[in-house]
Order: sequence, then C-alpha cells, then structure tokens
Amino acid sequence: MTIVGNGERADLWYDIYVEGKPLKKAFPRCSALANKKSCVIQGFGNKPGVNWMWNIQSRHSLFDWEKDQGSCFNACLACIQVQRNIFDSIAWSDNPLVCSLLDHLERL
Repeated sequence: MTIVGNGERADLWYDIYVEGKPLKKAFPRCSALANKKSCVIQGFGNKPGVNWMWNIQSRHSLFDWEKDQGSCFNACLACIQVQRNIFDSIAWSDNPLVCSLLDHLERL
C-alpha cells in the first residue's frame, strides 16, 4: 500500500491505496474520464495553504449513473493526506482487522 507524503512519487491511478488495488481498478469510470491517465499526485492538485486541493479534470461532467462511483472516489481522495515535508513510501499490511474504505462505503 502506498503511503502518501508529498505526492512527488505516488502515482494516483496506478499505486495501491484501496483494498490492495489501484484507484484505476477501484474506480474504473472515474479513471476512464480523467484527462490525465498516469501522473504523480502532485500533478492532480496543490497545497496553497494548510489543506490539499484536488484538481482532477475529466472529459465531461458525471452522468447520473456515474455519480455514485464519483462520490466514493471523492471520499477516497479525501482520505489521502498530502504532507509537504514527508516522502511517499510503501507499507505492507497483513492485519485482518484493518477495515477497507470500500467495504465501509458500501455499507452506507
């Protein structure tokens, strides 16, 4: 699993953040609509002050049938904390007590 620091090395779509799979696989429609198909997190926003501001541009606005996946994707992005003075890293977690974000969102 990728642990985001400053976002200079972590690829938004291809690194693993959710349930052992990349966001490209967890949110295929959002990935398909994105203008940038492969880019580090720094390329998808900025941190002008205290909070990171995502700026993921898509080819068009989401249709009604895509909005559920878009909401889950935005919730996932909100959990990614970009921090200026920490490098991106990778961690291994085999703890069965770790609750996955997608399982939690599916129960809502």
